[in-house]
Amino acid sequence: MCIILLKSKKKALELLKQKINGEIKITYSEISNQTGYSRMQLSRLSQEVEKKDIDDLLVHGLTGKNSNNSAPTKEIEYIKEFKNQYPSISISQFMDIYHEDIIWNKNKQDDVKKYNLKVRSKSFFQQLYKKEGWKSPIKHKCFKGDKNYHPLRDPSPRTGMLVMTDSTPHDWFQNGKLASLHMTLDDATDEILSGYFMPTECQLGYCHTFKIMLEKMVFHKQFIQIKQQYYGIKRMKI
Repeated sequence: MCIILLKSKKKALELLKQKINGEIKITYSEISNQTGYSRMQLSRLSQEVEKKDIDDLLVHGLTGKNSNNSAPTKEIEYIKEFKNQYPSISISQFMDIYHEDIIWNKNKQDDVKKYNLKVRSKSFFQQLYKKEGWKSPIKHKCFKGDKNYHPLRDPSPRTGMLVMTDSTPHDWFQNGKLASLHMTLDDATDEILSGYFMPTECQLGYCHTFKIMLEKMVFHKQFIQIKQQYYGIKRMKI
């Protein structure tokens, strides 16, 4: 039996962009298996995606027309107008606010339909920031080569002292769509405490994750004391 894997340029570009930005840990072999592109082709695409927007690279070579996924002018203008409310904001923060206040807001559904607004990836907003000359107040240092070195921190000596949280976009369900897994884990043991899926990394996803963690895990003594002070809890069994 012969299995033919159809190539997915859009998925290849998105995975390469996330790999370059350090958003996911994935090898070229894994990208090749998921997209049908060879290692040599992925290397060429990797060089192109560092210079151009993904939507620009998805322009059809024969017709010269934009791909169906490219943002129309009216959508870009709407985002630019919305951005005026937040002159100094990071890319991730603006993306979260835009999705929650506009895309998922029931009161804004008329605008969503009128301007054909969609959920957009972080790479989309990164390219938009670059194209419009918007500055992000958060700058991430590069720790490669002879540049700044980031020393490793020792893990916490005891369980429960520090909870780490992060979100990882990936095709978790193997359906060709990315989903962000929001997780909390214990710094001392690396034990995963809770997790929650959302279409993109967002504040709501972290809220659900912490809610699950707090409902399942045994509360720290100091946390109990804080709850007693503010909520008048006289006794709680641990």
